[in-house]
Amino acid sequence: MNNLRCVRCNSPEIVKDGKRGNRQKYKCKKCDKHFVDKLLVYRKDREAKSQNTFDFNQDVWDLRNLAHDYREIDFFNLKFIYIKQDWLKLLVKKYVKLRLDQETSVRTVPGIVTVFNHLSDFIYHHNLDENSWLNRDVILAFISQHSRQKSAKTIISYLTTLRRFFDYAQLNNWLDVPSYIIRPEDTPKQKQYRANDIPKIVFDQINNYLHELPDDIARMWMVGYFCSMRISELILCPIDCIKQDSKGQWSITFWRKKTKDYHTLPISRELALIIQEQQKYTQKICGEKFEYLFFGLPGELLGKPKLSQKINQLIKDKDIRDENCKLWHFTAHQLRDTRATYLFETGHEMAIVSKWLGHKRWTTTQKYVHVKDNTFREETAKVQAQLTNIRGESVAWESLPKTLQENPVAHTIAIPEDHINTPIYGFCGLALDKDCPHWKACYTCRSFVARKELLPDYIKIRDRLRDKQSVAEERGQTALIDQFKQQADSLEVIVHSFGGN
Repeated sequence: MNNLRCVRCNSPEIVKDGKRGNRQKYKCKKCDKHFVDKLLVYRKDREAKSQNTFDFNQDVWDLRNLAHDYREIDFFNLKFIYIKQDWLKLLVKKYVKLRLDQETSVRTVPGIVTVFNHLSDFIYHHNLDENSWLNRDVILAFISQHSRQKSAKTIISYLTTLRRFFDYAQLNNWLDVPSYIIRPEDTPKQKQYRANDIPKIVFDQINNYLHELPDDIARMWMVGYFCSMRISELILCPIDCIKQDSKGQWSITFWRKKTKDYHTLPISRELALIIQEQQKYTQKICGEKFEYLFFGLPGELLGKPKLSQKINQLIKDKDIRDENCKLWHFTAHQLRDTRATYLFETGHEMAIVSKWLGHKRWTTTQKYVHVKDNTFREETAKVQAQLTNIRGESVAWESLPKTLQENPVAHTIAIPEDHINTPIYGFCGLALDKDCPHWKACYTCRSFVARKELLPDYIKIRDRLRDKQSVAEERGQTALIDQFKQQADSLEVIVHSFGGN
């Protein structure tokens, strides 16, 4: 029966069980699961062109006549029936048709029409006509009305749509658009995006239970994470995505719908084996002509809902919680965020991470540069437990200047060794707005804060100062004797306070 299998137990023992709308229903003899064959109806409809030819004057357009890539379509009809004014409807149709002719993604079109549906309602309720709606006050009033109900991100989307529409209308002489009808200052401030990566405690638990997931879901998780793929890239990853060069190195190439280009990454031999296993599995279920690496029902793309659903069910079944004992909720984009954050935390440079993620600007990559709260707490605890002054007294972190607590780097002393001065390492305990009275004499300054992780350096510097003190005594250099002795004595106290010899 077209290689169709049960969506629950994968059994081929299924029988027809009536219809749901225009879709065939089936029943599994083995587990009694009822399901609808989305493949046989939906994909045929998606790939098929409409029997009706495209008519610009119709108020419902069949997007199968306009889309450049059928894979993008999960809806067919684009409706202009909610735009009440015929003159506005004509302008919107011209704009949408022009954007589609320029190979704009068909997925963005419904959002454009939605904006003008709301604008049409606003014009209707305020009794505006073709000659009175096109001015800055009307547009600001429209945006203001929706700003109380929509998020800043949605308002920015509305403004972007309108601004682009006015640019096209002016360029094609559809309208005489007033100058600066929408200004940059009209755009509301949007919260800065922060990577929503999976906490390590959650990520490790999910990985420990991957063997309990269906094989294709587990492989999808591993491929998506390693390659830091967006979900659209993952579900449209071609089945022939990997290749091996003459040196035996493997790489993966996949289409990025967001940027409309191909992205290639080097991969490990282990990941190549995982992908090869998925290739065999997909071809066994869907046939050799199926073009994608992952699938849901036989021959159907494995979409975002199924991956998120399976992972969240695993989290619920295994009671996987974060540091705050809160049950974690997984979303597909977290794989990309988690991989990017991991690359930074393991010491990779900005250029490498940016190249891995396929970003065209480094500013886009910077959103992943953040110190996790747990990492900050751990590092702060280490610093707090290992500080002392020149008297050998433990220094409490809370007693240090606020500028040091908030920005330790600004208070870090790192004067390397040269032929004149003694190397100095540690923290300056003076506030940044105070002058230093003992420049390059830090080891005898009451504000100097020593760090335990630098103990080997302190021992080395102390021993060298003792040697210099001995040489000065032989030469009778009284001033140098006192200078070297004071610094060596202070370091002696610091070394002993840290348990050194």
